[in-house]
Amino acid sequence: MKHAATEPSHEVRIPDDHLLVCKTGPDGRITYCNPHFLHFTGYRLKDLLGRKHSALRHPDMPKGIFAHLWRHLEQGQEWFGFLENQTARGEFFWSFAQLMPDRSRETLHGYHAIYRPAPRSALLAVATLYDEMVRIEREAKHGAAAASSLAWPEHRLGDLRRGYERWVFRLLDAQRPPAARAA
Repeated sequence: MKHAATEPSHEVRIPDDHLLVCKTGPDGRITYCNPHFLHFTGYRLKDLLGRKHSALRHPDMPKGIFAHLWRHLEQGQEWFGFLENQTARGEFFWSFAQLMPDRSRETLHGYHAIYRPAPRSALLAVATLYDEMVRIEREAKHGAAAASSLAWPEHRLGDLRRGYERWVFRLLDAQRPPAARAA
């Protein structure tokens, strides 16, 4: 599976009334995508089944965010955050993502990902944080990129275990009308 362009060209927005859903096995290989996901990204299901979900990742995403995400998932916790992915047409899109392990008792069956439109009002702050993380990763010693870039927002946002999620939900809450925030 190759993307239409090596560097994603322009942004597309997830429609407000769509949820993009993707499921993977425990190894991160795609096992299911809903029709909205396929239509929006321009991929055919047969091209995605069995592929690593990371193949959809935008090249500008910081490794540290994925280290943070996987730390949560491996502990059996949900993860909420902003992700930038790319389509089959070489476009990029931001999403507010919810990822969760799919378990029954002690058996891990895989992971579910739900992608919603990312609020425009949050993206400047998100892009600023992620750009700094990527800069730190480029300067880090080989093999230390993710840990190095995670240290910066941990310092900036407080305890990254919950600091990132609090920050994400503050960004989401800020885009809601004042009356809705009080409810």
